Amino acid sequence: MPWMDYEFQVIGSNILGRGEPSIPSPMVRTQQSAPTVAPSGLGGGGGDHNELIVTWTPMAREYQNGDGFGYILAFRKKGMSLWSEVGIPYVEASRHVYYNESLMPYTPFEVKIKAFNRRGEGPFSQTVVVHSAEEEPTVGPSSINATALSAFEIQVSWECVHLLNTNGIIRGYEIRYWRQHEIEAAADRVRTSGLELTARVSGLRPSTRYHVAVLAYNSAGTGPPSPRIFVTTRKPPPNRPPGNVSWKTEGSVVVMRWDPVVAMHNESAVLGYKVLYKHNHETALKLVDKTKSSVTLPLPNDSGYVVLEIRSWGEGGDGPAHEIIVSQDPGTAMMVQKDASSHLSPLYLHTGLVLFFRALLSDL
Repeated sequence: MPWMDYEFQVIGSNILGRGEPSIPSPMVRTQQSAPTVAPSGLGGGGGDHNELIVTWTPMAREYQNGDGFGYILAFRKKGMSLWSEVGIPYVEASRHVYYNESLMPYTPFEVKIKAFNRRGEGPFSQTVVVHSAEEEPTVGPSSINATALSAFEIQVSWECVHLLNTNGIIRGYEIRYWRQHEIEAAADRVRTSGLELTARVSGLRPSTRYHVAVLAYNSAGTGPPSPRIFVTTRKPPPNRPPGNVSWKTEGSVVVMRWDPVVAMHNESAVLGYKVLYKHNHETALKLVDKTKSSVTLPLPNDSGYVVLEIRSWGEGGDGPAHEIIVSQDPGTAMMVQKDASSHLSPLYLHTGLVLFFRALLSDL
């Protein structure tokens, strides 16, 4: 190979084997020649306003073929005929920044690169397309809509920002929301990734009026906000689990009964009940109309136990659960009532330590 250092040793051999190698010869360097391969890893993008950043992988010593090594970078706006070239006389160089105040954001450039040394220039790499730096979107999303899903969650939707106003590639949208008496600077923020045009915002306060605005963002930052809208979360669900829960086993089933939950004036109306049945990592959810106050569920065939949860639900969300653990052991069952202040997902079960109270299972 050109411009490489070699040393030589001689080893004698005959039918009995090989001898010891000789002392190495003095180091010999081959002649220099122009590079024969192009740099790899050509790409780029990003940077500040009015910049085009081009990057590549520095060439290893064995491919430089001589001293006085550097790079020649050629670039042009896509669709133009003339190339601009710049010499970069640094072996370890891996990027070049082209700055032009008239450079529009996210302009596509065709870029290629080659290496040179004292003996000449190598071949150009394949041409790639690199964009100049992005700038923030210039307009906000339109047609913003927000709907209260419960006392603690809303759904926000919007129309996308037109491609001509993006100044780059839209990475997603940012939802800002703040309570009516707060200033926008105190807004909480949720970001989406990708081009989804709807998102849910949770962790809100019941019966609370919120401002909502949506912004598009790209790698340069966020654009201006959309016109703000208002949404009011629903009343909270009743903070009491169903009362006077009773149960009895009848062969292969268990029958649960309870007193209906009555909502107060500052709580959302009860639309029905959710009964969760869980056994051996199998979960089933049964919805019960608010006009009913009992349900029949199967018991396992083995001697294990089932976990039963019952809670009210309505427009404000799910209320706290009344939890029962029923065993197939003759004459016994266990019951746990959760704290009425806890609001759990209808498919959520505690897996930590729980204190159970054993009680006699009586006929109802």
